[in-house]
Amino acid sequence: MLLALSVAVLGLLLVGCTTESSSGGSSSSKEKGRAADFKIVKSEPANLFNGIKRKIYRVTVDPNITEGQARATIDKIIAERRKKEPGLSEMSIFLYGDKKHIGGPRTLAVADWAPSGEWGASMIKVAAGKKRSKSETSYDIHLPE
Repeated sequence: MLLALSVAVLGLLLVGCTTESSSGGSSSSKEKGRAADFKIVKSEPANLFNGIKRKIYRVTVDPNITEGQARATIDKIIAERRKKEPGLSEMSIFLYGDKKHIGGPRTLAVADWAPSGEWGASMIKVAAGKKRSKSETSYDIHLPE
């Protein structure tokens, strides 16, 4: 009976646990998790010259997420945005535990998806006449203890 109940609970937890990965990022050495429920509250263009399209996304999530969930959520947002807006050169994603903090610095995490994981790298490459390098994700996660 206990074994059957455990299997049933595990099955329910695994339903819908798909994680889409972005290119780059070094989450293999970190705790893996499934993407948390999230809401993109605000998106702001931060475009530059020569067709460099950048966006900043301000996103709310459960304030009690784990580091693995934060990474998986960021990766999922990046994958979804890349499909919906294929011309984006760079993205910055701020995770907040409460909508009232939107507009300020992140409360949980910030991540940049850009060439070499560095916000602004597209501009430097184009200005120098170089080809854009492969994009990577850099994570800065500070969860409350």
